[in-house]
Amino acid sequence: MDKKALLVPFVMVMAMGLSAQDKGYLSVALGYAVPMGVFGDNDITVEEAGLAREGLLLEIAGAYHFVPKFGLAFSIRGVANPVDVQVLANNAAASWGGTARVEAQPWSASSFLLGGSAIFPLSEGNGLELRAMAGSAMANTPELKIDVGGTTFRELSVDSFTFTYLIGAGFRFAVGRKIALFGNLDYQAMNPRFEGAVVTGGGLSEELPPFEQPMSWMNLSFGLALRL
Repeated sequence: MDKKALLVPFVMVMAMGLSAQDKGYLSVALGYAVPMGVFGDNDITVEEAGLAREGLLLEIAGAYHFVPKFGLAFSIRGVANPVDVQVLANNAAASWGGTARVEAQPWSASSFLLGGSAIFPLSEGNGLELRAMAGSAMANTPELKIDVGGTTFRELSVDSFTFTYLIGAGFRFAVGRKIALFGNLDYQAMNPRFEGAVVTGGGLSEELPPFEQPMSWMNLSFGLALRL
């Protein structure tokens, strides 16, 4: 028997499988970013405590399936987490006496990730997706302004490029031939190293030593997807 003839049923099965599956999607999502570990620790005595509070996530993502169920995924996302300014104010007041007022910009990070996507259909147009990705990120420290004891101290924001990774799962619910609603739950982590942060105030200017800040989140997001 011609070996080429054996390939015909295989190719037909693959073609039917591909036609029965979505080829992928493009999506936009808004979510709730919960800081994990030391990043969310508000104990000022912990060296790596980030004092980060719950924040927001914005993500543009997509996937393309080269074979049924499995494909390449990407994510472009930004996260912002406010700082627990009351902890900083209490610490400054205890150190200097009197009262203190603190203003702070949020911790922020933007990232681009690539990796794998696996979709397991549950019914027509509905399914469970698993993602595992890695990539690069730019993290920013919060800009701080502390008024205490009649003196104003400022710390400008600095940034750092670093490696990041993400693992997550989501559920997709079709609301039309090309449109789907979805919810995602994922974990993302990075460990940026910051250099060049400067504190000014009281006629002085001092550069802080380099430091690492582990940053990790548990993210819950919801959005809209265009099925390809």
